[in-house]
Amino acid sequence: MILNRISNAIRKQDWFTVILEFVIVVVGIFVGLQANEWALERQDRKQELAALERLFLESKNAHELLNENLQHTLHMNQMRRNAVQFAVFRRRNDGILPKGRSENRRAVWEGLGFIRGAGRGGCAECVCEGIARPSAGVIR
Repeated sequence: MILNRISNAIRKQDWFTVILEFVIVVVGIFVGLQANEWALERQDRKQELAALERLFLESKNAHELLNENLQHTLHMNQMRRNAVQFAVFRRRNDGILPKGRSENRRAVWEGLGFIRGAGRGGCAECVCEGIARPSAGVIR
């Protein structure tokens, strides 16, 4: 239909009608492309918002998990401190806590059960210093 009108206008040499029809077609295509672009941008914004919401929930869950792990670690550290304090207290009350620092360390490690008796080839100083050797007698 449009092609018919344009061909008739060209035959009659009515250039105003030809140009007007051409502008209408070009503007129609431009408006159609622009509407498509607006729809894609709106869809992208929706997807971006959904991704940000998922990211927020994931970071919130990760934060809660880290907080739970931190609380568990703090609780375990407190239990370990209590065990060491109990071992030292027990050794002091029994009157068998030695005076020297390395001997104190050995007594605490023995009290917690990390060192076997020296009669089995254990090296308390190595374990207490964190240098465990195969012959240190550390309970594995």
